[in-house]
Amino acid sequence: MKSKKLLSAILAMTAVSSPLALASTTNGTEQVTTGGVEVLESNYPWQVKVITTMNGVEEAKVCGGAIIDTQWAVTSAQCFFDVSKGLDKNDIESAQVSFPDYDGEGLATLNIDKFFVHSSATGNPADANDIALVKFNESSFPMNGVIQLMTADEDENVLTQQKSDFWVENQERLPLFVTTGYQGSLDGALKRDYLSGVPNDKCDGYNTRLTHCGTTPHPEYTQGMCYGDLGAPLIWKNPNNAGDNNKGLRLAGIASIGKDNCDNNNYSEFTNIADYVDWIKNTITAEIGEEYVVNQLAQMTVFSYDPLADENMPSYTDKGEVGGNSGEDPDFVGDDDDNATDGNGDSGDKSGGSFGLGVLIALGATAYSRRKKK
Repeated sequence: MKSKKLLSAILAMTAVSSPLALASTTNGTEQVTTGGVEVLESNYPWQVKVITTMNGVEEAKVCGGAIIDTQWAVTSAQCFFDVSKGLDKNDIESAQVSFPDYDGEGLATLNIDKFFVHSSATGNPADANDIALVKFNESSFPMNGVIQLMTADEDENVLTQQKSDFWVENQERLPLFVTTGYQGSLDGALKRDYLSGVPNDKCDGYNTRLTHCGTTPHPEYTQGMCYGDLGAPLIWKNPNNAGDNNKGLRLAGIASIGKDNCDNNNYSEFTNIADYVDWIKNTITAEIGEEYVVNQLAQMTVFSYDPLADENMPSYTDKGEVGGNSGEDPDFVGDDDDNATDGNGDSGDKSGGSFGLGVLIALGATAYSRRKKK
């Protein structure tokens, strides 16, 4: 309890007295993605773009996804439905995946050999089991793009406690996640947002599906997940594995559902990957004809960049993100006014102030570590 009080006291230094404003996650049945900062695709090598076209529909649907093996990626089941037109996975005309091409420039785009939609998925954003797998017959995804799946043990014994310890109502909160997407655009740039974790009791009361809920770190900053990209990866860092080659980064979820409009009063919701590890294992095992070992390749992945490292974390104001502790966000490649200027049009303070979120995370992590050791 002492460490939790310490964390609350630290966060109180950045308190904002205002009504709580939360990021929304949906536009009808078309789901949310990131509305944040344009970033380098090479810093997020697990990211894929899933493109599906359906019979009788001119426009392709663009979703996000994450590489979990050199032949496999995970995405949202809603990519394979068009509920408004009564179309489902049986009406898919073509399916492709784009991912960073490290032998050249830009993205490599290949036809998907097979896709596997959860048998209980309906394509309705109000329903559970919003998950699907896509497969290549040969290893096509880069080995250095394979992201490790968060396990039930990590979810229950580490992340759940962090959500509770780091949550502060109506005040600036510590980001626990980073999420990236293409905003549903075929040729759009990759953008990312940081999200704070919402305690499970709040998330469960908000929706009974198997999801993680996230919201913006600053209660008055409402730009975030809205309009676009189903399947956007939700990445979390296990602090107990920060020294591993993969930095302890885990795929915690994929963008799934919110309410019926972007009114900035809703949590962002993500299908909880930990609840579907067995489904992923069983689906791949049945396809390849031998037992599949989850995370075997992912544990050997070497990531050169860690978006959840302290030095790469931005701070937030009610205007938005203002850069990492190093003086400038090394991940930032765009020219967003919210990231370049303050409310008066002057140059923003890229240091994030004396108590930027990066510093708070370091202090909070120390308190959390001490709490766990007792």
